[in-house]
Amino acid sequence: MKYPLGGRLLPVLLASTVSIVACSGAGDSGTADENAAKTESKPATSTGKTLTVDQGRWVVTRVGGKALGDGSSGWLEVDLAGKRITGNAGCNNFFASFEGSADSMTMGPVGGTKKMCPGEAMVLETAVYAVLAGVSRMYVDGEGQLVLEGKAGNITASAAE
Repeated sequence: MKYPLGGRLLPVLLASTVSIVACSGAGDSGTADENAAKTESKPATSTGKTLTVDQGRWVVTRVGGKALGDGSSGWLEVDLAGKRITGNAGCNNFFASFEGSADSMTMGPVGGTKKMCPGEAMVLETAVYAVLAGVSRMYVDGEGQLVLEGKAGNITASAAE
């Protein structure tokens, strides 16, 4: 039986297949942490904007399933590359670091300022700290809300305008 190209077609096909497979990862650039941050930012559309976990400031709207009142002023920011979460729990500023990724994380200790705050602000603050301590995952949901899932409930936040 005669083969086209003088019997050289099989080696050419094999070499082409190996080249295609080897180049399939060529689109990756940057460090492993930069690539992880790109995949951990879960885009969602809200009012025509694409939002990501680390898009900037988020205004806290719910803590532990409870909607916050108009007078509440909690906010947070996520830094995926630096593996830090900072914000304000209604009265005091807080900060925490985490290990892992947005999809599976372990929170470090939550630290913060220690001002005494009036009534509702302290209730909000206590709830925020309780949830933050056990956060294991964060993402932007289909409605464009940031969700931090924790053992003591969730924190939900809207993108700051």
